[in-house]
Amino acid sequence: MANTDALRRIIERMQQERGDAIASVEEELRIRTQINPDGDFSNISLRGIDLSNADLRGISFESSNLSGANLHGANLERANLYHIDLRGTDLGESNLQQANLRDALLKDANLTQAILDAADLTGAELSGTRLNLASLGRVSLAAAELHRANLIKADLSGARLEGADLSNAVLKEARLVQVQLNEANLDRVSLEGAYLCRVNISGVNLTGACLRNANLVEANLECAELTGADLSGADLQKANLSQACLAGAILQSANLHHANLTLANLRGAFLRGANLSYATLTKINLKRANLKGADLSHAMVNRADLRFATLFGALLEQTQMHESLLANTDLRFSRLIGANFNRSDMQRVDLKGADLFRANLNDVDLNGSDLSNAVLVQASLIETKLMRALLVGTIVSEARISSASLMGANFDGAIAIRTDFSDSDLSRANLSSAKLNGANLYGADLSRAEMCNADLSHANLSHANLPRADLSNATLVGTNFTASYLSNAFMNGADLTEAVLTAAILCHADLRLANCTRINLMEAMLSDADLRSAYLQNADIRGANLRRADLRCTHIRERHLQVRDAVFGANLGLTDLDNQFLEYRRARIENVLSSELSFSRRDVISRVMDLHDILNKFHRYILQLERNLNRLRASDQMTQNVEELDGFSAIEHLIVYLKRDYRRFKIEIDDYQQQLCCPDTDWWPHELIEAYESINTQIFSLSQWLRQVQEISNNLTERIQREHS
Repeated sequence: MANTDALRRIIERMQQERGDAIASVEEELRIRTQINPDGDFSNISLRGIDLSNADLRGISFESSNLSGANLHGANLERANLYHIDLRGTDLGESNLQQANLRDALLKDANLTQAILDAADLTGAELSGTRLNLASLGRVSLAAAELHRANLIKADLSGARLEGADLSNAVLKEARLVQVQLNEANLDRVSLEGAYLCRVNISGVNLTGACLRNANLVEANLECAELTGADLSGADLQKANLSQACLAGAILQSANLHHANLTLANLRGAFLRGANLSYATLTKINLKRANLKGADLSHAMVNRADLRFATLFGALLEQTQMHESLLANTDLRFSRLIGANFNRSDMQRVDLKGADLFRANLNDVDLNGSDLSNAVLVQASLIETKLMRALLVGTIVSEARISSASLMGANFDGAIAIRTDFSDSDLSRANLSSAKLNGANLYGADLSRAEMCNADLSHANLSHANLPRADLSNATLVGTNFTASYLSNAFMNGADLTEAVLTAAILCHADLRLANCTRINLMEAMLSDADLRSAYLQNADIRGANLRRADLRCTHIRERHLQVRDAVFGANLGLTDLDNQFLEYRRARIENVLSSELSFSRRDVISRVMDLHDILNKFHRYILQLERNLNRLRASDQMTQNVEELDGFSAIEHLIVYLKRDYRRFKIEIDDYQQQLCCPDTDWWPHELIEAYESINTQIFSLSQWLRQVQEISNNLTERIQREHS
């Protein structure tokens, strides 16, 4: 009940305003308390009145004007303040519990530390009002105007804010447990450090809102508008953000563990260092999002859009990314152990240094991607597309890459020990210096593949297709080439000790200087092959066809050489002593070169084309060497003058000589092509043989130069990297 003295002060002020006699105070009091025992002062003006610390419980000020009044510490519990004007009023530390403030005007009022529990402020005007540290438990603020209001550390537990306008309001460290914010406007609201645990703000407009370090555990933000919102360090564990719009939002170091982000839009969002472990991100839009160093382990990211996203150093262990879009994504040095990318689009993805141990990349499109120095040990890449992909220095040991498309892929220096490449397309792939010990390449297509200096010891290449493949100087100890097609292959200088080439086709193959100790060439087709200076100690060539093979300087009179039923035609380089030895061992010797066995013009043209391909590669390496040299010269991070570096001048001179050699080779090849393609020129068999032999010599010479240029270029690249680091 209102204090009588306080009511008298109100009446005295009213009379002063009207000019009434003081003697009528008691009469006025009696009249005012007849209608309402606590006093009815509706529709009066008391602007600027001082009622600080007054006991005004249950009083009625309906539609009255108390703007600018001092009500600091006043007790207005259960007061009727409907449609009252309290603009600029001081209500600090006042008690307004269960008060009726519907449609009240409280703009710029001071309600610091006021108690408003269970008060009704429906439709009230509170723009710019100070409500910091206020107690607003179970208060009704439906449709209230709280634009720019100060609610720092206010307690709004159980408050109703449906349709309220909280745009640009400050609720820093406010408590909003079980509040109702349906259709509320939270545009650019500041909720930094606010407690919103289990709050329901589905469909709410939080555009540009500040929610830094806010507690949103198990909060419902379904379909919420959070475009450009700042949620740095926010705790969103188990929160529901399905179909929410967080485009351009800042979620740095936010905790989204077990959160639901199904169909959410996070395009361009900043999630650096965010925790998304075990989160559901099905069909999420993360295009161009920054997830550098984020934790997505065990998350469900199926059918998501992550194109052009940054996941540098991100953690994606056991992450499910089935049928997702990851084209042009940055996944450098990310941890993807056991991740599932089945049937995803990962074209042109940067996976340099990534750890993909036991990852599932089956039927994934990785065309043009960079997997240099990545770890793919025991990974599964069945039917994966890796055309023109970079796998330089990549570790793919014990991985399954069967039936994959690897056309033009670069495996230079890769480690693929016991890797399964069966039935894969590796045509034109670069496997130079790769370690493929014990690899399974059964039925693989390696046509025109570069495998010079590669280690294929004990690998399985049976039934593989290797026409024009470059295996020069490769280690092929114990390698299985059974029934493989090696026509026109370059195997000069290769180590084929104990290799198995049973029934292999090696027509026109280049085996010069090859170590064929204890090699098995039973039933192999070696017609027109070049075996000059090859070492055939203890070789088994029973039933092999060596018609027109060039055997000059070949170690053929070997004690344990098995040649029974092998066919030696009118071969190049065989001496009478060789023939006697072979006849003694029951080989077949054909002394006449029959017309159907002669070299055709097409064979020589084909070899010219091989030479042309190698020459183009030679030219590319010269240009690369020149570019690297220019980059080194233009570098602003060099510790000394480039011209003073060891070997710099020698490389410059080398480039000049190499360009000259390139022009000379090109002229010779053009001459060969012109002569061979001229229909008016007749070529005798011996002329074709001489031309073929000359072209083979040029191929061998050019291949040796090519390897040297490649080595110099790689060394120069390493030097540039060292200088920049």
